[in-house]
Amino acid sequence: GLAPHMQVMRQVLHWFVPQDPAAFVPGRCPVYIWMHGDGPEDSFYGFPVLPGTEGVKLGQEQYSVVTPDPDTLDRAVTPDEVAETHRLHLAGRMPGLRPEVYRSAVCPYTMSPDGDFIVTPDRERVLLVSACSGHGFKHSAGLGEAVAERISAGHSPRLAAFGAERLKVAAK
Repeated sequence: GLAPHMQVMRQVLHWFVPQDPAAFVPGRCPVYIWMHGDGPEDSFYGFPVLPGTEGVKLGQEQYSVVTPDPDTLDRAVTPDEVAETHRLHLAGRMPGLRPEVYRSAVCPYTMSPDGDFIVTPDRERVLLVSACSGHGFKHSAGLGEAVAERISAGHSPRLAAFGAERLKVAAK
């Protein structure tokens, strides 16, 4: 099956304290993705201070540390992790954000070996669709449209690259 080939990555989100909250509201601060290097982890993304929330959301993705057992995922975020995130991503780039956070959270990303989605027939009349956690959420509209096309038309050329056969494993 596919499960033994999937990996869980620990991803950390922070809501940083702005010096001037009015500078980080929608209309003044966009939803953003900032790529600042050549490596896969040299980027961050986030959201302005949305109504009903506090802080500017910042997420980052890491693909080097695998969580062997999702049930033992470390959900605690240390002060050192907060400081390192601020140093690596925000310092000098978003100077209006202080190094303190309102809160932090950990979420698991389930990733296929090549980092792409898995969309493959599993049983008769069953289509297995793994959007790979948060990575897939960012692409959910396009993936959903292609899956709907596959179901209604019986095929979708846009899904051809996402079959489990590329991973050299059976979906069942």
